[in-house]
Amino acid sequence: MWRDLMALTRLEVAREWRHRERAWVALLTALLTASVGLIAFHEQADEAALLSATLWVSLVFAASVSLARSFGAERDEGTLDALRLLPYERASLLWAKASAAALRMAFVAALLLPLSWLALPSARVGPAALAFVALGVAGLALAAVTLSAVAVHARAGDSLLPLLLLPLAAPLIISAVHGFAHAVAGAPASEWRGPLLVLAGYDLSLLAASALLAESTLGA
Repeated sequence: MWRDLMALTRLEVAREWRHRERAWVALLTALLTASVGLIAFHEQADEAALLSATLWVSLVFAASVSLARSFGAERDEGTLDALRLLPYERASLLWAKASAAALRMAFVAALLLPLSWLALPSARVGPAALAFVALGVAGLALAAVTLSAVAVHARAGDSLLPLLLLPLAAPLIISAVHGFAHAVAGAPASEWRGPLLVLAGYDLSLLAASALLAESTLGA
């Protein structure tokens, strides 16, 4: 299964490169959202909370906009049925697309973080903060791609993803916002370890749930 996953991930990353304008759309959406947040709340005394809220709101918006058509594009191009005929586990198909989506969101976060730090230089973006970003981006991409697979056959399914993503990703968003804020504020590990464990548990739970959903949504 892991060999299949690696092969499919390479294919999805190559496809992501061919359609790299989607990454730029995600980045522009995130930059616009972050700019509005920083301008609107520039007088906020707690810079760590401001940086965390701005970052995660921007990433959630970017994921909603750029990942809504993860499987809808396959349907429109007529390649969804071809994907189903491939001799691979259905979970591998979904996880490979989620891996490529996570790389796209990691690209957005990698450019967004330095720009946000320039606006709020007192924030400390260390290993703990980067761990929150890595786990949060992975979970956000997997949630968005899983919902895209679930809604692919629904009428106006692409429009449903932003409505469905927020409730599904609520535990991720809450843990990431609070934990990242504590991490960049230089708080002791006891204050951010709990949210980080919740985030890791959420990702693992979603990984298992997506495997089960893949069989019903992509196996038909």
